[in-house]
Amino acid sequence: MTKPWPVGDPALLAPVEEHEDLRAVIRKVLERHAPHPRVREVADSPLGYAPELWALLNSELGVSALAAPESRGGLGFGTRELGVVLEECGRALISEPVLSSAVLGFKRFWPPTTTWWTTCSDRR
Repeated sequence: MTKPWPVGDPALLAPVEEHEDLRAVIRKVLERHAPHPRVREVADSPLGYAPELWALLNSELGVSALAAPESRGGLGFGTRELGVVLEECGRALISEPVLSSAVLGFKRFWPPTTTWWTTCSDRR
């Protein structure tokens, strides 16, 4: 019998209080700075996103560096936390390049250093 992919502990994806706190912060920021009429207006603009919201998400919350390791200049959280942010961005229907920037930012740190890879593996 083949094992489903990925093999891992399902508890790793279980909600924890810190994720709910992060979710509440992101939701509050997006409710304040990205109401639905503004989101529609921005999505139809030539740029396609609001530079002021994008700057806020990065300067105040660091969403692009969220999953990147601290040793490489990121915030050192992980993909679970990034997932929480992406869920809230999807809920608000914003068109800011959160996913692409986080992935490209993470790719900047690849391949991982031995120290970083060992540290991430030890967390599991």
